[in-house]
Amino acid sequence: MLLREAMASFLAAPILLSSLLFTASIANAMPADWSQVLRAPCHRTPFVRTSSSALALAVPFSPHVTGASYLAISATVTYLGLAAALDAPGGSMAVDKSCFEVRQSQVKGGGLGLFTTVDMKEGTKLGTYPGVVRSAASYMKKFRRYPNTCTYAWRFKDSLGYIDPTDSFGRIQNFCQGGSSDTVGSVFLHENLLGRGVPTLLARINEPPSARGNRGCNVITREDLKERTVPFFLSRDVVAG
Repeated sequence: MLLREAMASFLAAPILLSSLLFTASIANAMPADWSQVLRAPCHRTPFVRTSSSALALAVPFSPHVTGASYLAISATVTYLGLAAALDAPGGSMAVDKSCFEVRQSQVKGGGLGLFTTVDMKEGTKLGTYPGVVRSAASYMKKFRRYPNTCTYAWRFKDSLGYIDPTDSFGRIQNFCQGGSSDTVGSVFLHENLLGRGVPTLLARINEPPSARGNRGCNVITREDLKERTVPFFLSRDVVAG
């Protein structure tokens, strides 16, 4: 979480500046007479490959493009790769999605809840809670702007982070696409280009209040603070419906 925030603040401004320099260098390098370029014989040009943890880009080498321009491209690709990796949504389903359905909760004021369409045994792992892991500071910034974010956010018991399954406006959707407003371009990258959302079914689970701990609940959780994940397990046998 701290790495994401440091990356955003340290790299955002240099990336934007480098992109402007790259655009300027391309404009200055353009030949005045394009007909000369069209008549020039074709030949193979070497390629410079820049890569990151999530993206790779092959850039054709040209004498008209300066070393600073290639550096700008490499830095941009690296930045986008980090944004793609660090702001990606986590969580997964351990049971097929067809085994669940979302409908009005039986809990008063509970909104929509999650129900099973098949019988399940005690101890069955349902999956891990979906969403983007955010630091407490990052989450609170979003919460102050979009209070509805808190409806589905999971707060870790050490209060150092949250799992946020909502979109960029604090609304729950069928899939969490990821992205963070703390990272320039991250929300657009995840919501419009990557398209690798995770199902938000487990965020729909509503449990009735109980005066004796979890005895009235169908689900138990086992937070993994090191991995920042929250697996869900059935605490008893559950019948369909």
